[in-house]
Order: sequence, then structure tokens, then C-alpha cells
Amino acid sequence: MNEFSVLVLIVSILAISFLVERTLAWLNYRHWSEILPAELNDVYDAEAYLKSQRYKKENDRLEMVTSSFSFLLTLAMFVF
Repeated sequence: MNEFSVLVLIVSILAISFLVERTLAWLNYRHWSEILPAELNDVYDAEAYLKSQRYKKENDRLEMVTSSFSFLLTLAMFVF
């Protein structure tokens, strides 16, 4: 295996890993609901639940930006 093949292999693994991670994060992001499930009405306050869901969504958005930036930076280090 020459150097170029190893580079392509490493970059491919990084790209596939990033795409799988982002796809799973996006699916989880879509699944969150701001409506409190009926089973939790007597256990959890609806307002607190809504606040925690909004906080989670904002954290997910920030994580998407930071992980994308990190991936691009790592990719740039390998390629250049």
C-alpha cells in the first residue's frame, strides 16, 4: 500500500464516520418533541420539560456546527 492509498483510506474513514454521526444526530434531533408525554404529566413539569427540550435542541445545533468545523479542520490537516 502506498502513501496515497493510506491517505485515501484515512480520509474515507473520517468522512464516513462524520456522515454517520451527523445522520444519527439529525434523526435524534427530529425525534424530540416539545409536548410532554402523558406518562410524565405527574412526574415532570410541562414548562421545565419544554425548557429542557429547547436547551437540547440548541445544544444539538451548536454541536452540528462545531463537529462540522472540527471535521473540516481535520480533513484540511490530512490533505494539506
